[in-house]
Amino acid sequence: MTYFCVQSRATAGPMRTYWVQADSAEAARTLVALNVAVAVEARDETLFDCIQDDTRKPSAGLIYSDTERPIAIKVSG
Repeated sequence: MTYFCVQSRATAGPMRTYWVQADSAEAARTLVALNVAVAVEARDETLFDCIQDDTRKPSAGLIYSDTERPIAIKVSG
């Protein structure tokens, strides 16, 4: 598994950044979209970037955010 950073491309409002372990960028986007209410559009490549990034290393089953407590993964898609 690889660490990914899924980050909004928003130019207005707060930047939303999430770190998650996944097998692929597509899987990382899906995990964030299904488990983070304010990031349901994370699968849209025009709205969110997704890159390999181990700046933060969440345990399996968690999503880390830059502004919230860890989010438990409940839906794996």
